[in-house]
Amino acid sequence: MKNGKKIAEGEYDEKIIEVDTMGGCPNSYVANTVDLKKWKFWDRDGKEINPTERLISLINLKN
Repeated sequence: MKNGKKIAEGEYDEKIIEVDTMGGCPNSYVANTVDLKKWKFWDRDGKEINPTERLISLINLKN
């Protein structure tokens, strides 16, 4: 982003979800999870802040 500002940075953890109750055939899929301890958040002035619910919802959109 040319004129954008970074609001968050961190890593997603991968989790394997196993489902064996649908259609009689077990299957699994990979889902991303967020550990807020591994993330940093900034306000519009670049000052590090604690995450707000809105910021948390933005990083959870990737899941």
